[in-house]
Amino acid sequence: MSVHWKEVPRLITRLYEVTDELEERFGRKFTPDGHLMGSLGEAMAVYMYDLVLADPSLETHDATTKDGRTLVQIKFTAGKSGYGIYSKPQHLIALQLISRNEVVEVFNGQARLPGSARAPNRRRTVSTQWRWDDCEHSTRRLPTISVYRACAIST
Repeated sequence: MSVHWKEVPRLITRLYEVTDELEERFGRKFTPDGHLMGSLGEAMAVYMYDLVLADPSLETHDATTKDGRTLVQIKFTAGKSGYGIYSKPQHLIALQLISRNEVVEVFNGQARLPGSARAPNRRRTVSTQWRWDDCEHSTRRLPTISVYRACAIST
């Protein structure tokens, strides 16, 4: 496990403090999203599940298990709408930042994604509220080795 992980909760807390300050100064929303949130989610999942990040050009998957046998797609959101998924991954981990200091696992397993299987390159939005009943969620989970906890910054 990377020693860098110890700094991630503090850095994320700082990131949100900066966005709060910008919002206060300019009266506009400064929401961390898009590529930044995806990268944060990947960093959290690497720590939480002891994964190895894959090359950024690897199609569909973001990481592998340490033994290299399981390819993992990582989805992360701080919102409530859902995740965009273009193709079926070998294994899917979906995380949600529900407060600035708590990440919950929405899904960890092999999913049969909603939508047409005949449209493999079509984006499917999978809701964070979707009940992953049509999946092998309980039998094929990757073990969680760490829990994300943010810390307050003392000034």
